Order: sequence, then C-alpha cells, then structure tokens
Amino acid sequence: MEHRKSYVLAALFALLLLTEVVIAASDGGKGNGNNGQGGQVDKGNGGYDGKGKGNGNGNGNGNGNGNGPKDKEKKDKDKKDKERKEKEKKDKEEKAKKDKERKEKEKKEKERKEKEKRDKEQSEAAARYRMLSPLRTGQEQAMCQGQSACYYKTLVCPGECPKRKPTKNRNTKGRKTNCNGYGSLCYDPRFVGGDGRMFYFHGSKGGNFAIVSDNNLQINAHFIGTRPVGRTRDFTWVQALNVMFENHKLVITANKVTQWDENTDAFTIRHNDELITLPEDEQSEWRANSGQREIVIERTDERNSVRVLVSGLVQMDIKVRPIGKEEDRVHNYQLPQDDAFAHLETQFKFLDLSEFVEGVLGKTYRPDYVSTAKTGVPMPVMGGEDKYQTPSLFSPTCRLCRTRNMSRVLVIFIVLVSVSAVSAAKKGAYDAASTNYKVLSPLGSGQERVQCLARGYCSQKILICPKECPQRKPQMNKKEKACFIDCSSKCEVTCKWRIANCNGYGGDGTMFYFHGNKDGNFAIVSDENLQINAHFIGTRPAGRTRDFTWVQAFSVMFDTHNLVIAAKKVSSWDDSVDSLVVRWNGEEVEVPTGGEAEWRINLEEREVVVERTDVRNNVRVTVSGIVQMDIKVRPIGKEEDRVHNYQLPEGDVFAHLETQFKFFSLSDLVEGVLGKTYRPGYVSPVKIGVPMPMMGGEDKYQTPSLFSPLCNVCRFQGKPGPGVAKCNVPTEGKAEWRINLEEREIVVERTDERNNVRVTYLVFFQMDIKIRPIRKEEDRVHNYQLPEDD
Repeated sequence: MEHRKSYVLAALFALLLLTEVVIAASDGGKGNGNNGQGGQVDKGNGGYDGKGKGNGNGNGNGNGNGNGPKDKEKKDKDKKDKERKEKEKKDKEEKAKKDKERKEKEKKEKERKEKEKRDKEQSEAAARYRMLSPLRTGQEQAMCQGQSACYYKTLVCPGECPKRKPTKNRNTKGRKTNCNGYGSLCYDPRFVGGDGRMFYFHGSKGGNFAIVSDNNLQINAHFIGTRPVGRTRDFTWVQALNVMFENHKLVITANKVTQWDENTDAFTIRHNDELITLPEDEQSEWRANSGQREIVIERTDERNSVRVLVSGLVQMDIKVRPIGKEEDRVHNYQLPQDDAFAHLETQFKFLDLSEFVEGVLGKTYRPDYVSTAKTGVPMPVMGGEDKYQTPSLFSPTCRLCRTRNMSRVLVIFIVLVSVSAVSAAKKGAYDAASTNYKVLSPLGSGQERVQCLARGYCSQKILICPKECPQRKPQMNKKEKACFIDCSSKCEVTCKWRIANCNGYGGDGTMFYFHGNKDGNFAIVSDENLQINAHFIGTRPAGRTRDFTWVQAFSVMFDTHNLVIAAKKVSSWDDSVDSLVVRWNGEEVEVPTGGEAEWRINLEEREVVVERTDVRNNVRVTVSGIVQMDIKVRPIGKEEDRVHNYQLPEGDVFAHLETQFKFFSLSDLVEGVLGKTYRPGYVSPVKIGVPMPMMGGEDKYQTPSLFSPLCNVCRFQGKPGPGVAKCNVPTEGKAEWRINLEEREIVVERTDERNNVRVTYLVFFQMDIKIRPIRKEEDRVHNYQLPEDD
C-alpha cells in the first residue's frame, strides 16, 4: 500500500516536472539559461539545466533569457528604424548642400549682374561729357556730365596724346585692333578667347559661322579662302561680319580688291541694308539711335580702320588688311594674282553676355568654360564647324545658336523678307503705323512734311523730309531716293530707293535658280492666308535640254481677292511706254501718273495700294498686313540675248518682272518655291559653291493655272464664297459671262465657238471644259453598246 503511494507521488512529481518543461519550451527560446547555477541547494532537484529553455523553478534560481520570434521582430524593426534615420539624415545633408550651392550660385549671378550694371553705367558715364575749347598746346579738354565722382570736373588730355580722335592711329594707344588681346579675331582665323586662351578655327572657304550667339546678340562671320594643290583644308580669313540685335543688322565687309592701296577705303558698312558713308572730317563718325540703343561708327585711322559701338552690347575695333606678297610666299598660300584677299582683323569687347552664351568665340566667355584646344602646340585648333555653321551671313540659325528676338532678314531668290508679327486685322484710325500720317504743305525748299496721327511716342509730331530726299514719291527713282516716313515708335525719316533690288536679302540666305518651264505656273508662296503664283514665259534654243524662263506675271491671292500684275508682250521696247498691266478681281485698273500716282482700295480687313515708283514700268504693291512687292518690268536686250545665246524670236523682247518681296505674316509651315525657305528649320538642298545652284520641285509647286491655289503641297485656304449662278455665255465680243459677288468673281468664257469654256472662280480654281459625244467608232472599239437615242 505504501509502495503504491510512493509510486503515485513519484508519478505526480514527474508530471509536474514535465509540465514545467513544456511551459519553458513554449515561453523561452534558445538562450543559455542560468538555471541551477545560482542559489542551487540540490543539484539533483534543481532547475532544468538544458540550454536555458524556460524557467527552471526547482530549488535553483535560474532565469532563461533567449532570442525567440518576438525578439527577432523587435531587432528587425530596430534595424529598419536605424536605416530610416540614417537615410533621413543623409537626405537632409544633401538638401542642405544643394541649398548652399543654389544660394552661392544666386549670389554669384547677382554679383555678376550688379557688376555688369556698374560696368554699363560706367561705360555710359565715361562717354557723357561736353567738349570745351582746346588749350593753346592743342590738348583737348572736356567737362564730365555723367552722374559719378567725375560730375562737372574738367579733364585735359595729356601731352603724349592730346586728341581724342587722332586721324593717324597706328602709333596711338587704345584705338587699334590688338590681335593678342582678349576677344581678338585675326589672321588665318586666330582667336584669343574670353578665357585668355589662343586657338585657331579654320571653318571653310565660303562658309558662314556664328562667332557669338546670345539671347540679344548674334555676330556671324563670312569666311573667304583658298586651298593650294595637295592641302587637305582651306586657308581661311574673315571677310565680313554681321552684327544682329533686336530687329537690326549691321554688316561690315572687306571689299574684294585686285591690288591694295593704302590711300583707298576697302570696306563697306551697311545698316539695315542702307549703305553708310563715313565722313572724313574731324568727327569722322556716323551714329544712329535705334530704339533703346545707339549705334556709333567712327574712323580710328585715315583709312580702313573703324570702331563700331552698339551701346550696351558690343564694341569692335576693326581693321581691313590684305595678304602681302611676302606673307603669301612665306606661308605658301598660293593666292591668285587678281585678289589681295582683303580681310578683317577685329577685337571685340562685350558688354552684356549671359552665362549661356554660345558661338566659336562666345562660349569662351562662359563662367565655367574649359577650353578643349590642345595646350603646348604651335597651332591649337578648335573644332565645332558643324555646331556653329549658319545657312548665310544673315541667318541666326545654327545647331547651338541662342538668338530668339530678331526678325529673319536673309538672302534668297533675289527677294527681301522681314518676318515680323504684324496683325492682319485692319488698324484703327489712330493705331500706331508707319504710314499713319496727314500730309502738310511742303516747305519753301520743296521738302515735304507730315503730321503723325499714330498713337504713342510720335503722335501729333511733325516730320520733315531731309534735303537729300525731299519727296516721298519722286518720279525719277533711278536717280533720286525717296523720303520714307515712319510714324511708329521709331518716329524717323530716312532716304531709301523705291525700286526692286535684285541683290536684296531674304529667305535662308542661299541663292538658287528655279527653271520651271515655258508657259508653266508655279506657287512661289503658299500659306494659310496668302498664295502668290507666277506665270513663266521662255524659249528653248535648238540643242538645249531645258527652257530659258522668266516670270511674266504674278497672281496674289488672299482672303477672297485676286491681284494680278503682268508684263505685256511687246515686239520692241520703249522706255516711255507702260508695259505693265494691273488687274483687281479680274478688272483692269489704271494707276495714275500724276498727283500721288497711286491706286488704292479699302477692304473690310485690308487696304490694297498700287503706287508708281518711277514714271513708267515700276510699281510698289502693298497688301496691308500680308506682303509688299517692288516690281519692275524690263526686256531682254539684244546684247543680253547675244551673250547668253537665248536665240529670242524677232517679234518678242520677252518683257518680264523683276520683283523684291517683303512679307509680314508668314507662318512656320509656309510652302512654295520661295516660301518654304522662310521656315524656321529649313535647310537648303541646293549645292553650295557652284555658279548656278539649282532648286527642283516643279512637280510639287506646279499649279493648273496662274489663278489656281492647287498644287501638291499648297496650303492656301482663302474664305468660303457663295454658290454658282446660272448663265448664258455670249458668242460674240469678249464671249464671256461674269458676275462680281460680294467676295468673289466668277467668269465663264468661251475658248471655242461652241462647246468649250473656261470657268474661273477667283481665287479657288479654274477649269477648262469641253463637251464631246461618244462616237460610233469609239462605241464599237470599246464595245460600250450605247443605246441608239443617246
């Protein structure tokens, strides 16, 4: 019985111990317990001493602390929190670093702008003074008028340089080109950049390159050169510079001369296509105010040296010089005998470049610029011809060019264009416009004068034509310039020619020929609101594979109207007889020869003016807000016929039109033989450097007639017009029926006695129509099996 009790107690004790083990296993991990180690009385009955699994609660005092699943989750969480805090700290440091860099950059930019402002103010103040009478020694003196520490002080030129503008500058400081100074461009072109590094840029013979291209300034250079036998590249020099800013251009060109003469000027300067003649008196300068800037050109030597200043933008010291015989021999240029290769040596001083300026020279003025030219070599060469080449001297377009705020004034197809934002809407009576003025009685000297009616700066001012061109519309335009009055913000009068200039500028700057074909009609310009078609006349001598062609007529289509200017066919030329025909919406108009010598019509949205620019055969056509055309009618003379071997027939002098265009509102998608060249991204496909670069496209631009706006790529839309009327076409007289509708004219004219008509619906289409039956033989051959009664 006792034995049984002892067995039961032992079993109960074992069960209790097992229960403790299970509990420990569920609560603990795999930690190393301290069970049965401390305070242990009985090793045999002490706590469980495995690997610390649970709490040994025997007589021992163990405490098993293990790493179970809960501890692992806690550690993972702690690790993620640590990583997150480290990332936040790193991001915070990165942000602080970027903020610091941004603030430093802003600070530098602010300092740069302040410095530029100070320099500009100092530059302007430096030139603000009033000349006083010179001292007896000949030393000039002036009183300062600039707002500075020098205000109202009198400054006297030192004895070593007593004059401000000496006529002989070769031995005078500060007024001649320094080919080793910053911003210089000399020799076979050798530059010294804004970083002080010298480099060569060869370009190419006949090429044009952007020297500087910035937001408000672009300077292009035209290169001339030669390539001796055996050389792999051209010897090149800069022959011309074109300074473009706002909507102005200033061109300085070295003339081509066969033999150099130190006593003769060998340069040409043009401002906005007007030739500038520099005086040779004591001042020896020309100046003009153009909007916010002043342009000053002054001689710095008796001949072939000038200083050009565009206030706030750039100053250039320019010298024209030839390649001498000794220089030619030493460098083995092998120059031709009839060309001294006169070229420009220039030193630039820039007054307002941005930190993103581009160009062969311009980029060297960037704050962070690092030169790519090799150092330590005799001729460090700078590449970039592909980046900075422009279509012409007058084009602001290249791969990296930055100029945006100037109108395109470029060379092409013997025409001039100035693309500007001119509203097509009709102006109010007192809106700003160059021609918005009232003509007043002339002065006793014959100088005409007007009172400006345009809003703005010039409102109500009286402008008087200068003595050099006293009349707005002189009758003898070949010998006399006309007075051009501008009542817009320019508020100025200028003298200009009023005849077509066949060497004018326009398009992409590339000259090309377009032959078309005899009696063909082609879209010269096709845009949404304008189409100009040309009718070609010509001849093909025996043995030739193409026609000689000339433009005999233009059809100007806009809105719902049509204006035709044509040269008459004449057997012999007479300068005293008009050979010009003008038609407005199908009706011939007579342009007066007296008084204002003009015909005009005011439409709902536009005004059309045709005015004579000479006694005979010269007119200016203006469609307000769209186009201006200077047109001259001329024949092919006997000598011209002989030289070119045209072999013209005896009874026709092939009177044709010479035209110069000026456009006002072309779109970026304009089309046409000429029109497409005004697209911003246009690149000419014609060959450069050949005597007659040819432009194709006859298949794209040929129209069914002079009056048709249809061709493969034409864009003209016009305005929708009314429908068609029923009519009976006369068989006698003009044999035509016509109706003038509000916006269109419809003409139906017989082209044969019976069953042939031409239908013209200005300005949308023209149709030549013939009515014919199906004859019996045709029916039999084709087996139509037509009924007997039809």
